[in-house]
Amino acid sequence: MVAAAAEVVPRMFRITICPGWASVRPSRRTIPFRIYAVTVERISDGFLSWRPLIAGDLPMLAEWLREPQVARWWNHETTLEAVERDFGASTRGEEPGEDLLVLLDGRPIGLLQRSAICDYPQDLTNFSAVIEVPAGAVELDYLIADPALRGRGLGSRMIAAAVEDTWNSYSDAPAVLVAVVAANVASWRALEKAGLKRVAEGPMSPDNPIDDALHYIYRVDRPGAASSAFRR
Repeated sequence: MVAAAAEVVPRMFRITICPGWASVRPSRRTIPFRIYAVTVERISDGFLSWRPLIAGDLPMLAEWLREPQVARWWNHETTLEAVERDFGASTRGEEPGEDLLVLLDGRPIGLLQRSAICDYPQDLTNFSAVIEVPAGAVELDYLIADPALRGRGLGSRMIAAAVEDTWNSYSDAPAVLVAVVAANVASWRALEKAGLKRVAEGPMSPDNPIDDALHYIYRVDRPGAASSAFRR
């Protein structure tokens, strides 16, 4: 676990995942800086954990954003100045959402973004144009940086662990929603393997302008919570 200069509140969860089982946002308010870690039961690919992104991670993140497959879907500026501009507030605890560095056996391998949709009005507007957004719903975005680690189930493990932790970290969240551009088949298949269900589709502004506007919306509800999305 990496130490931080400000308030540190370690939290560790052990989560068992059964086999088979994504935008940069402006700063809004300051939140306490905490350390989070989630350890997933060891399978062949090792232990997954995460912690908040820190300033020292930004050069590495810039490199990740240059990787061709990441660049294809995230379409983010890759200069260090641009990464510091768009992620720096998060490293200082000035974002309502979370930018989390994902680790595999302690080695950085990806990024997970998580936030309450209502904390980002543009995201709320975009979702609401396609689906009714329940109050307190959380959204996720994610990437795996190393091409050699893709296609091995790590994406679905990461998503499933993030969802499981969300019920603890966001006590008022009734659901997790994820919008994914329809062309990104690997991403929405990972969501399905993690247990999310496709509940809507419609036009949303894509991160990469070469893509069609069609997006799929995936959803999973807090265990035991009633959901109009799945009610027959």
